[in-house]
Amino acid sequence: MRAAALILLTVACGPKAVAPPVQVAEPPAPRPAGPAQVTCADAAVLLRGTVEDRVAGTQKEQLITRSCVDDKWPAAVLACVGGQAQAGTCLDQLAEGQRDAYGRRLATWLDAHPNESLDRAQTGWEPPPPPRLYTCHDGLGDPALYAPEVTLTGADRDFVVGMRKAAIFSQCTVNAWEQDALRCLQDPAAVQPCRGKLSPASHQALADELARVDAQATKTFEARKKPANLDCKKVVLAHYADAAWVGKLTDYKPADRAKAIADSRAAMTKACVDEKWDELARACVVGLGGAQPACFAASGRSAARWSFPALEVSFHTGIAECDVMLGHLHAMSTCDKAPQQMRDSYQQSTVQLVEAYRTMTPDVKANAHVQCKAIEDALQQAARTLGCAL
Repeated sequence: MRAAALILLTVACGPKAVAPPVQVAEPPAPRPAGPAQVTCADAAVLLRGTVEDRVAGTQKEQLITRSCVDDKWPAAVLACVGGQAQAGTCLDQLAEGQRDAYGRRLATWLDAHPNESLDRAQTGWEPPPPPRLYTCHDGLGDPALYAPEVTLTGADRDFVVGMRKAAIFSQCTVNAWEQDALRCLQDPAAVQPCRGKLSPASHQALADELARVDAQATKTFEARKKPANLDCKKVVLAHYADAAWVGKLTDYKPADRAKAIADSRAAMTKACVDEKWDELARACVVGLGGAQPACFAASGRSAARWSFPALEVSFHTGIAECDVMLGHLHAMSTCDKAPQQMRDSYQQSTVQLVEAYRTMTPDVKANAHVQCKAIEDALQQAARTLGCAL
């Protein structure tokens, strides 16, 4: 019994059992911090770009913010804006309606601040280019289709169309045809509907001019029936008749005036023969009693060349370099080795320069020789390249 008690005491008072250690879980590793989400207000600051006026800058930021919020720009777009130095291209990701709304807001802002500008790379939008402004040089439709339509064929048709083309162009420039009409006339076949877009005054003036040109064509065809009257000498006498010189060159000395008249007639006769003026061109001059602009326009020639005196005769400017240059410029306009477009350009330049030198002020005239020498050098180079004789 005592032994049993000792055993119990030993068991009860013996070394205590050691509890297993408690396993404590380690805290999770912190996640790396990502970039802060870009807000619409942030995007507005980044997209505002350079603005000179402080108030304008604030208004621009506000409208960008409203556009972003109202149109619910996607988070991907905002993230792109926050990650680009010039974030404007990020807005290409917007839907078409979102871009349009944004553009309208910026256009209104720009109208209110005309001294400011918009850079697409910064702002993501730039004003659209202004609508194209058409001029009379851009095309005025098919002259044959203007009522009454031309029903002739062959050379007769070409001649009348040439006369009409010059007359229509003149009407367009003189009466400043409306943009709606000019834009419409880019379709050569839509002449009649486009004509209806002209103002009543322009419409009536055009109708009167076409009637006049068609009457001139009728006289030309009548004159052609008498070929004996169409040789070059008679053509020149029809244009440079004595009566045509009345009131002209009144500041010339009598001998100089007589020489200018004779030289003009000689120059026109030579041109008619050398350039082989066609029958209709000669009939037009004779039939109309003088070289009306329409006669030369119909055959692609310049009526200004046959002014009073003839252009070749009026080259004398009193500036040696300019007289030489104008003579060579005219020579280039008749060189058959030059392309027709280039020859036409030389002819037009000759007319323009002669008129300019006639009216230049003394201070401009004093330095004109420098300009003339520069043009002369260019002409010499062109003549060598093309093989034209000067």
